[in-house]
Amino acid sequence: VALLERLNHHELKEQFQQLFENDELIGKHHLLNIYQQNKHQFTAEVVIGEGIEKIYEPSVFTEELFEDKFLRYIRTHEDTVWYQVLLGYDTYTIRKKIINFGQAHFDNTYGSLTANDIVKLYSYFNMRKHYYSTLHLLERFNRIHNFHQTNGRIKFIDVGCGPATSAIALIDHLHAINGNSVSFDYFGVDYYTSMREEAANMMTNEVYLNDGSVMYIKRLGNIDYELLSNANSIYINTCYLFASDSLDEEELAHDVMNIRRAKEDIPFYILFQNTTEHSKNVKYNAFKGFLGDFKVLFGESSLIRYNNRRNSYHPPTEETVAFEILELL
Repeated sequence: VALLERLNHHELKEQFQQLFENDELIGKHHLLNIYQQNKHQFTAEVVIGEGIEKIYEPSVFTEELFEDKFLRYIRTHEDTVWYQVLLGYDTYTIRKKIINFGQAHFDNTYGSLTANDIVKLYSYFNMRKHYYSTLHLLERFNRIHNFHQTNGRIKFIDVGCGPATSAIALIDHLHAINGNSVSFDYFGVDYYTSMREEAANMMTNEVYLNDGSVMYIKRLGNIDYELLSNANSIYINTCYLFASDSLDEEELAHDVMNIRRAKEDIPFYILFQNTTEHSKNVKYNAFKGFLGDFKVLFGESSLIRYNNRRNSYHPPTEETVAFEILELL
């Protein structure tokens, strides 16, 4: 196609392309049938969609999921006075002292709270807003759904996964497109055992088809490379990861490049989102300096507006989020 374009043979190019759509040839040559099933993988162009002004809210699937996994537990707890006091503590104490604005040691306890209780509180205050921002990023990026349910498997490597926030957004995104069950290989990477356990709990749901395709590890360097052998695309997801004071960005870049060198022939992307605060992005900028060659496909700060209830009449919550998509070359 590229050669015919260069030679300005537009009629020949069109005739050539039509051969790949010819039903008789598709029936005769199995390879053409395989191509039809997987042709989106061979589309070189990556399209970043325009941002659509909207107010995000849970889908039917995620509304039920959030209710089942943490909202009901918090609301019906004996020490909860709904909205004002959650599991025995006021909002200020929870946000500042217990979950430390998302940076707590989540395997520790606090007063009467278990590590699992603290993760539930984190989900209440932080998970949903990160779910909406991830959904926004996935809606802008056309590439990932083209690889779903084609030859090979999507490898979604979620570094700093927390309670599988971004994976739930990916499930919801793909489910909205095909209306059926969703399956991809998920690698939840998190330092805290309690977060990995809650990620496994979240990934046990009615939409995600878990056929032994999930793995939870403490650090990216522990990944089993054999599980990447059937990859059709690889995504390193970093949702608010680089705001962490304890992150070693050089080690992370080293681990990412090891995976890239092991799978050089596979489309490989890094999905980034974080607060727009400059001091919280210093590590991300340093991280990029440790990577090999890459191309920035998308970079933008967007205002994310959301309600945590469906069909709410309340004014939405707003947060400006920095996004970037890198393609490793």
